[in-house]
Amino acid sequence: MVPIGVLASGRGSNLDAVLDAVDNHYLTKCEAKIVISNRPNAPALDIAKKHHVQTITLDDKGVPKKSWDYDQKTIAALQSRGVAPKNGLIVLAGYLRILSEQFVDLYPRRIIKQQSRSVTTTLQKLFPAESSGKSTEFFPKQSDSSQRIN
Repeated sequence: MVPIGVLASGRGSNLDAVLDAVDNHYLTKCEAKIVISNRPNAPALDIAKKHHVQTITLDDKGVPKKSWDYDQKTIAALQSRGVAPKNGLIVLAGYLRILSEQFVDLYPRRIIKQQSRSVTTTLQKLFPAESSGKSTEFFPKQSDSSQRIN
């Protein structure tokens, strides 16, 4: 299973779409492990709890929008739930922080940023199903190296 960590700041419509897709087996071979928010009262946290996904709040009040120190706390939380650079996937679901270069370099080609409700469509395009039916296998096409996760 590919562990997914979701970073969210707001109401959670993107998050809800991703978690619904996982729960309803539109996305297979993946598991949402953690939702991290930089805002303590973000409605996205309630959505994660509704889907029985662990949550962590890392309040960023008074912290610059781009901070390696803050990102290190986020990385530690992701890794503590099994979302590691070698096997995890990070979905930015309306996340209102700017990730540092060090964070992005640590998770190369494992970060999906989506601002609209079409995040599941994006995931399905990146990881098309091997067989017919509603299930989307969570592995990229091998024919397109730009989509391959290493």
